[in-house]
Amino acid sequence: TSDACGLSDVAHVESLQEKSQCALEEYVRSQYPNQPTRFGKLLLRLPSLRTVSSSVIEQLFFVRLVGKTPI
Repeated sequence: TSDACGLSDVAHVESLQEKSQCALEEYVRSQYPNQPTRFGKLLLRLPSLRTVSSSVIEQLFFVRLVGKTPI
């Protein structure tokens, strides 16, 4: 997030956020054309995802790749 403390280039982070959001929107609209509200619903889920700890994210997504090795 661009409001995190200690960032040296806020404009670059904001640009990356915008590009990521546009890419996600394009993907969702192309893959789920019959669900026009899907992208908006995904955006509404983002604040909830921020509450998930990094260790849980590691467990969910990386344990199959690297085992119990900390990332």
